[in-house]
Amino acid sequence: MSYKRILLVEDEMLIALDIEATLHQLGHEVFSATTVAEALKHLEHGVDLAILDFQLKAGDTTGLAHHLRDIGIPFVVCSGNISLDDLGAAFAGASFLPKPFSTDGLLDAVARAATAHRADA
Repeated sequence: MSYKRILLVEDEMLIALDIEATLHQLGHEVFSATTVAEALKHLEHGVDLAILDFQLKAGDTTGLAHHLRDIGIPFVVCSGNISLDDLGAAFAGASFLPKPFSTDGLLDAVARAATAHRADA
């Protein structure tokens, strides 16, 4: 499976623009959302993989992570304030990307999520 359609849930504009630019350069189509409600609307159009900021200004993405897991969409979770061990069951097995991160770190996290999902399928 190709992971070309990526949902990005990030409410920090500069971080979102940087991630979008990197993924666009690699040929991915990126759907950006700053809230969980926006993210859910993008899911209606189909995505292959998601990148979630754990803590948005409007709340965390735990419910969205549960939903993604239920519908079989792999995801990366990003955070600068919490460790993977502290994220909880919704994020178990998710690819974790600590902030701040490099381009290589982002690409590695996306690859880990995609590989783990293929292994589970």
